Formats: sequence, structure tokens, C-alpha cells
Amino acid sequence: MRGCNKPQFKLLSTLLAMVLTACGGGGGSSGSDSSGSGSGSNQTSEQKQQQAYEGEAGFSTVDATNFKLFTNLVFSLPTDESGFQTSAKPSGNPLQAGEEKHSELSLEVSGPVQAGNKVSSVMMSTSQANQVGSSLQKITIDESEPCDSGVIRLDGTVEDDGTGTVDVSFDSCVLDGVMAEGEGSLTITNFDAGSSQILSGSFFYDSVRFTGPGFENVVVGDFEFDNTAFSSSFVLSLVINDVLEDVTYWFRDFSFSATRQFSQMNVALQGRVYHPDHGYIEVESLGNVTFDEQLSVASEGRIRLAGFSSSMGEVEINDTYITLTLDADGDGVYESGVQSDWDGLTEVSGDNRAPQAVMTVVGSSGIVPGEPVELSGLTSTDPDADFLTFTWQVIDEPFPGAGELTVSDLPEVTFTASTRGAYTLGLVVNDGELSSVTEQITLLATDTVALSHDVIDAEYSKALDAIVMVSSYPDNALYLFDVADNSEVSLPLAKLPTSVSVSPNGLSAAVGHDALITMVDLNTLEDAAVDSDTLLDVSTNVFDIVMDGNGFVHAFPETDQWVNIHSVEVATNTEFLSASRSIYQRTKAKLHPTGIAVYGADNGLSPSDIEKYDISAGQAVYLYDSPYHGDYAMCGDLWIREDGESIITACGNVFRSSTSQELDMRYQGSLQLATAPTFSYRISSASHSSSQGEISIIQTSWVDCRDSNWDDCAPIITNYEDDFFNEEYSFEMTPIMLNGTDYRQLPEHIFHSSSGEEHFIISRLVDIPSLSDEYHISKY
Repeated sequence: MRGCNKPQFKLLSTLLAMVLTACGGGGGSSGSDSSGSGSGSNQTSEQKQQQAYEGEAGFSTVDATNFKLFTNLVFSLPTDESGFQTSAKPSGNPLQAGEEKHSELSLEVSGPVQAGNKVSSVMMSTSQANQVGSSLQKITIDESEPCDSGVIRLDGTVEDDGTGTVDVSFDSCVLDGVMAEGEGSLTITNFDAGSSQILSGSFFYDSVRFTGPGFENVVVGDFEFDNTAFSSSFVLSLVINDVLEDVTYWFRDFSFSATRQFSQMNVALQGRVYHPDHGYIEVESLGNVTFDEQLSVASEGRIRLAGFSSSMGEVEINDTYITLTLDADGDGVYESGVQSDWDGLTEVSGDNRAPQAVMTVVGSSGIVPGEPVELSGLTSTDPDADFLTFTWQVIDEPFPGAGELTVSDLPEVTFTASTRGAYTLGLVVNDGELSSVTEQITLLATDTVALSHDVIDAEYSKALDAIVMVSSYPDNALYLFDVADNSEVSLPLAKLPTSVSVSPNGLSAAVGHDALITMVDLNTLEDAAVDSDTLLDVSTNVFDIVMDGNGFVHAFPETDQWVNIHSVEVATNTEFLSASRSIYQRTKAKLHPTGIAVYGADNGLSPSDIEKYDISAGQAVYLYDSPYHGDYAMCGDLWIREDGESIITACGNVFRSSTSQELDMRYQGSLQLATAPTFSYRISSASHSSSQGEISIIQTSWVDCRDSNWDDCAPIITNYEDDFFNEEYSFEMTPIMLNGTDYRQLPEHIFHSSSGEEHFIISRLVDIPSLSDEYHISKY
């Protein structure tokens, strides 16, 4: 950011110049067509800035890094002391009724239009012979003056009551090296024919573009003036492209009102300012800002800059200096402050501080193998506003050379993944002396397949390399999804399914219902001539179900608090209730790989616990619970490693699995989960691969992701190595675009393939209008 000079004010309407100057830039375009004429080389940059601004993606927290920069944008003016002004040139003696004289109507708009230290002015004028006592006839003018080339056309009528409208068009008008193009209009509310003065009116900018050496400005808005009341006001949106620095600044809906009284001018302002490195903040004056008799410097007043999470800063104005006070955390207590004289507003004192790298993915339609994605480091920051250089790198990828990153020192690069998988990229920024900490982001390149049905529950058959799912939409059914060719076969179900379990050999499945169990032969599912299902009776509403390899299926009830496990012998359709101790309703259960035991996690009890059941003799028998009672959180669900060595609970705590009670369910470590502002994350799905030595999980904020509170729900996919549970990488799933709209993905199930080399995620799209597009399978 270049240095700015002390504000200089000569005329009441200089406040218009205040918005049109910003030490190299200013604000936004409310509805302006900023893709019109002008410098074509900056259209892409400007459109990207507009897209970020319109989507409010860059809302900035007011902090020590950006506070003075935003203050600079609001207050900076050029050294040129001229300001925007409206005036009418008198035509000699006042006209008398019936007297025929030549009358000249003139509108002059002049003042600075600045980016960097480039200043221009624009003037419009016209004349028309007139008979006093009758309306001024339609004015049409086409002249080269005062433009060096091109014309300004004025076309309109002033009625004898002193009102009228004049349309204004800038047609390639070049003045002092600055080209003006666009449309505008002047609405006159009070015109004194006797003195040929416009006493009050409004000038409307309708996307007027000013282009000059190193800058391009687009202005939309209106400027009102009232010379009888000594007041003026305007509401403008302004885009300023600094071509030399390749930076775009904005003002958005920025309004000023000013009243001149005696030797003072009182000003109120409000609006929004956008800085490309920091996003935007809201600006408002806390009472009027007062300027002295010469209108050269603000003498008193207060202005507030408001950012995200109620963070804010205040500017206390003095005639020789300003005080900047900061409340970065939004608690209403201003923790720090600094005084700066007007000339030193942009100076940064103290030792050089390291910058911060910030990397984002441009767009949100996901990463697809073979298709480039754009990465941006434009939101990287430096607390001293130093110029930054950029270094990009591929930190991790499925295999060497799998990802291609365009090597560049620019803030934007492209990345292409050649194959499915997780890619970790890094960005380092340097301010010429110090480098930032490496910013990392993990991208998931996936092939995504849309499902035509919902997913109530799902498990994986490693024997068939297929996902087994049960659904209620569009019908109650079981689906077998072949991950190799994305083909799918289904089997209608007699009742609404509640859960599904795949047998240890992967060739059969059991589906739980209310008072019913459906047994399915997955091998014959495609053969319409073969009955693939068998119905079993069970005297409970099945919440969870486990199919063992010993001819039994075990149902865990949903209701009735303290209950028994219902074990049903498949061959005879005979039901047995578990012996020994009862379990609690809604227990989640998983079969141990040995096939002789089941582990369960209770729900609704405090403290939560896990327990073990023996199924070696067929029907389930309660054995014992863990030796811990509140020492380690269990959180109501569990998963067992593929090798059977450990039990992973929903809270990330890991416990040993053993045939010895003394060693069984002993604490073994934990997977470090993410944290939310109030509550920690929990695991909603987990999968282990012995061959890959990794544990893959879906973790969610259990508070933010319940009760359809999807705004704050941000599930994360995380991989850990299975020896010491160190995190390998973590990422959020990108939205999926359907019919031009991005929909957030909420992952619900994660599986490894039989080889462990591939991952499969079942996700649900939020707020999708068609249920047939709601669920997807992503493969990486």
C-alpha cells in the first residue's frame, strides 16, 4: 500500500472526492456492469473480486493486521485540493419577462478521480437560446469540448417551474489522458432562470467508467446537492482497479451526507469497504465528523469499523492526529490503541513481522482427476503490508508425480491430479525478509457417482468388493453396489429397514426391521429366478443388527430401556433371549473378526461404556463391561480394527481387544479429533486397513450436526497410521454442483476396499430439492 497524504477539503461537496479516492483504491459496485468497456486485461481479476465480494466470502475480522489499512482507505485523499463541485455559470443580467436573450445553462462536475497518484477531472457544459416565460426547449448538444477527444452529450429539458431532467452520456471522452465512458443523468429540482443557477438536484451515475494510466474506475450511484440548504449527500458504489499494482479495491453502498453551518461542515458516513488482501468491513460514523473553516482537516468525530464476530475498531478524530482503538475479539473491551498523525496514517512502526500464508480453492465443484483446479493465495496477509512472494509445493500425493502444480511466484496457480486420492499442497509467502509458516491444505480427488435412492445404513462386503445399503426412498429395498463398474442391483424389502449387517464371509446380509429380520443371499441377488431373501421373526423393533458366521443373527432393541439381545437361529427361525445381564436400549454393536464375540456401546447412559458378549455357542451371553466408568469417553458407538487388535470408540479413544478379561478393553491411546467452539468432534464412521496400516474416519461436531443444524456442521475426513495413531492428513469434502448450484456434502459412511488401496464415502447433499439426487458415492 502506497503512502497517502493528509486530507484536504475546499468545498462542501469534496466529500464526493473522498469516496472516489483511496490511496490506490476504494470500494464496490452495487449493480454496476463492471465487465463493460475499459481495460480488458483486468476483467478476470475484477470479476473474481466481484464474485468474492457478492458472495460475502471475504468478511474480515478487524484486527491489528488490517485496521490501519482500512482506516487508510476511508480517509485518504490526494494532495490536489480541488474537489467535486456543482455550479452554474451566470449568463449576464437577469432576464425580464418577455425579454429575448441568450441564456446559458451549464453543469460542471469536476474533481479528482484517482488511483495511486493519478488525478483527473471531468467537465460537462451546454448552452441554449431561450425565451423567458416559456419552458427551456429540449437541449441537444454534441461537441468535442471540453474533451480532448470524444464527446459528452447532454439531452434534456428544463421546465419553466425550474425542474427538469438532462441525460448525460460520456462517449470516449478523453480529458488529460483519462477516458470517461458510460451513462448518467441530472435531475434538476430547483433552477433559477434569473441567475442561471442550479440550486438543487441530483446527478446519477449509471455505470460510468473512468480509465487512465494505471487505473480504471467504475462508478454507480447518485449525488444530491442543495445550495439553498448548504447540504449535499451521495450514495455510491465504486470499483477501482489499480492496473499497475494489479489490485482491485471497492466501496459498496457508501453514503455521505454533509451540512455546512457557519465555519464548519458536519458529515455522516456509512458503507462497506473491501480490501483485496483482507476482505471487507462495515464503516459508520458515530455522530458527525466535523471539518474546520478551511475544510482542510477533520477536527473531531468518531468512526467505527466493524468486522466478523463483532470485532471492531474505532477512529477518534483530532485536528492534528487520529487515535485508532481496537477490539479484536468483539467483547466490547478495547484492548489496544495507537495514535497517528494524518501524514503518518499508513506508516508501520516496529520490527518486521512474518506474513501469514492462506491458501484457498477457487470454486467449489470438487477435485476431479485430470481436470485442473485453481488455487489462490490472494488472502495471505502481512502485518506490515509488505509485498509478498509466493512459493507453492506438493507435500504428499498417492505416488510421486501424481499431482502437477504449475510452478509460479504468482499468488494464483493451477493444480491437476492425475488419479484419485488425497493430495496435500503447501504455500509459503515471504515479505522479502521473513517467510510464513507453511500453509497446508489436503484436496481429495474423487470419482463421484449419484445414487437414485437414500441410504439408511450401509456395510461393505470385501468378498464381493461391493457396498451393501438399505433404503426407504423411493422404496424399501436392499442395494448391492459394485465399486468396480458402479453397477447396482436391488431387492425389495417387506418393511422399512432400520439397519444392515454383512456376514463375515461377505456373501450374506441381514436386514433389521420392526419385528422382522430379512436374510439376503448376496451371491444370488442378480438372479431373478432365485429367492434371495428369507424372513425371520423377532419380537423387538430392531435398532442394530449383527450377523455372525455361526448361523445366528443378533438383534439389538431400540426401545424398552433395559432389554435382552434377541438372537435368532437362521436355519430354524428360533429366537433366544440373551442370558445373564440385560443391556440398554439403542446399543450399537460390532462383530469381532474371530466370530465368537460381539462388542457393544451403550447409548443414553452416563457415563457411557462399552461391553462384550459371547456368541460362541449361538445365542448371545453378556460377559462384562470395560474397567473404566467415566475415565474415558465412549460416546455411543464403536468400530473394530480389521485385525481385531483394537476397539475404536466414537470419542476417539482406543481400547485393546483380548480374550483375557484382565487385558480386554484396556485403554490403548486415542485418535486426536477436531474441536468445535463448544463441543468436540465425534466419529460417525470408521474403517481400518491392515495392508495399508491406516485408520480412516468421518468425524463431525455432534452438536452442530444434529437436528438439521447444517449451517455450522462441517464433517472432516481424517486418516491416521494405525501403530501410534498419528494423523496423516485431514480434509473437508467439497460441495457438489447440480444444475448450476453447489450443495454441501455431509459424509456418512466410509469404507476401504478389500485391498485397502481405495476408499469409498457415502455422502448426503444438504437442502437438495430432489431426493433422487440426495446421496452420492465418492471413490478415492
